[in-house]
Amino acid sequence: PHICMQCGYEGDLLCERCQKTLPSLHKQCYRCGQKTMDSLVCTSCADKTPLASILCDVEYHGIARNLIHAVKFENARAGTKTIARIMAQYLAPLPAHAVLVPIPTTNQRRRQRGYDQAELIARELSQLTHLPYAHLLERHGSSHQVGATRKVRAQQITGCFTVRRQTHAPAVVIVIDDVITTG
Repeated sequence: PHICMQCGYEGDLLCERCQKTLPSLHKQCYRCGQKTMDSLVCTSCADKTPLASILCDVEYHGIARNLIHAVKFENARAGTKTIARIMAQYLAPLPAHAVLVPIPTTNQRRRQRGYDQAELIARELSQLTHLPYAHLLERHGSSHQVGATRKVRAQQITGCFTVRRQTHAPAVVIVIDDVITTG
């Protein structure tokens, strides 16, 4: 069985009690950090992004960072279920007509890990929320974001994703990833 990374309790990589101790982020604009209602993009940043909001409940440090690191670099696939449970609590309620879409990792990382962590999180979140999961994005290239500056990340990601051909576009797309960097 898994052992809680924080308290040592047997059964999960991060037990429910320790999940509740994770430091929550204030609802804010992901670009500038200004507090906003429901993590909407603020009016100053709205013309700089097509995104309406980015929801993130937990700061990426301490035990949360350790959990993500274990999932991504220590083959701790079970951590994706923990992450999905945390997301499900934070995101509720979601629009019934929404579709969950993971941000695909590079083919190289998928081969190294044997899985795509965002895909596993989105699939688990789909089961928890009863929302459909769809693999709508395709990733091109193999640039890694780890350690890159915001400017370099933005350059690397430009043109990196395409939308797979669909018979009809979903009304609401909720994009799922494990870490927010540049948005």
